[in-house]
Amino acid sequence: MFCICLCIFHVVPGVSPGLQSRRYGERRHWGRSSLSWSSFTHGQLLPRSQPRNRPSSPAGRKSSSAGTLRPGPPREDKLLRAGRAASTLSCSPQQSHTKAEVLPPQANNLSEAGKCTPIIGGSDSVPWLSLPDELWMCILSLVRHRDLVHVATACHRLRHLAHEKKLWEEVLLEDQPCLTDQLLSSVGRHGPRRLTLNRCRRLQVTSRGLDDLFAQCKHTLQELKMTSCSGPGFHGDDVLLSCSRHCAHLTAVDMSWTGVTDAGITALVTACANLEKVAVNGCRMTDEAITLLIARCGKSLHRLELFGCCSLGTECLNTVAQNCPNLKGLNIGKIPKISNSCLTNMMSGLKYLGSLDLTGHHSVYDQTIHHIVRQCLGLWSLTLSSCPHVTDASMTEISTYSCSIRHLDMSGCKAITDRGIEAIAMSSLQLQDLDLSLTSTGSRGVHLLANYCYRYLKTVKLSFCCVSQDAVRKLCRHCKGLRLLHLFGCHDVRNIKELKEINRNTEVQCDR
Repeated sequence: MFCICLCIFHVVPGVSPGLQSRRYGERRHWGRSSLSWSSFTHGQLLPRSQPRNRPSSPAGRKSSSAGTLRPGPPREDKLLRAGRAASTLSCSPQQSHTKAEVLPPQANNLSEAGKCTPIIGGSDSVPWLSLPDELWMCILSLVRHRDLVHVATACHRLRHLAHEKKLWEEVLLEDQPCLTDQLLSSVGRHGPRRLTLNRCRRLQVTSRGLDDLFAQCKHTLQELKMTSCSGPGFHGDDVLLSCSRHCAHLTAVDMSWTGVTDAGITALVTACANLEKVAVNGCRMTDEAITLLIARCGKSLHRLELFGCCSLGTECLNTVAQNCPNLKGLNIGKIPKISNSCLTNMMSGLKYLGSLDLTGHHSVYDQTIHHIVRQCLGLWSLTLSSCPHVTDASMTEISTYSCSIRHLDMSGCKAITDRGIEAIAMSSLQLQDLDLSLTSTGSRGVHLLANYCYRYLKTVKLSFCCVSQDAVRKLCRHCKGLRLLHLFGCHDVRNIKELKEINRNTEVQCDR
């Protein structure tokens, strides 16, 4: 009799085993205000023929209580929430497995179908696309131009922003590991106003790529600069010949140290008659090409750099003063054929000259400097590096007549002593950059600079000078605007850490 009652209690006619189990769970857990999911049915009604698989391990019982069913919205709303949650699951296998354990079987199926699916829906789904255009322009202005080409392929909005004209007015391709015709063509399509190629190695550029570049930006390109680039088909003459066939609006060209010859200069001058800045330092031109340049572009020329052009003579340089009345910058350093009389004649006609570089000229004497500073009253930058015949008398002439001098380079002039520094310091010049490396400047001269030139000094170079720790300490303490200090070879200055602590805005460079 007891066995019969027990069977009646466990088996109720017309009710499935799954429903019995679920109701039994309601009776047992209803007092806890939560309904536990069954680990073997997931809260679903099973057919009569499907057997029940009770959990046999503690882990199974733990998973059965992982997701609790609370009385709330109908079943359809739960499935919609599960589908939205599955669409935002991570692509990581570990994370997706963790989230799938707490979702019903319908959510598991949705998560498998939508795994690693990109979010679609515009700026509502991707908030960073809702940033204003002004902020995007500030961000993209920091991106290198070779990377902007790839940014434009991300989406339609970034494609529109990456092709903004303001981002491509000045293009800089620096340290480019592999410069190709395709990249040059994409740059040319944006119509840059200024193009700079700096330190590009392993170039894979052909003459067709150069023609394509300059043909596409022929109406916009005004400034071209190429420095420290090497590779087949990228010679200075090749670039100038290709550029001269298309770009007739160039105003500034810098092809320093690219091996430009008379052929490239002749083609450039023939095509462009309004050149304002020309820099061909270290190139192999003759007097014929420079004479043609001065004769055709002399009136519009504002800056001319011929540093290290050893083939030039005095004949073409004498025509500079006659045909270039508006010249403001001149660099004729390391030209061995220039004489003292040639320099005197040149300076007589250059009344508006503001920047002059005479590096390495043995023909420069104190009398030459006396004539230069009296003729060029607006001189603001003077470089006399490695001029052995320049003495303290030249410093006195500069302090007397060049009141607008801001940048002075006297490095390598052994005859410069503290007396010359005293003349500069006591003249109330607004010097900003001063290079006294490899001169006879001592601690007294540094003390004078700290006492009288402390307001404007930003860069001071004292490499290989006999200066003391106390003098340099005083210089750092008084010159609040000092930004760069060179102390290479100054063995008496040993505590570099102290100098950095005195003026944290100063960058101290030394060999220790």
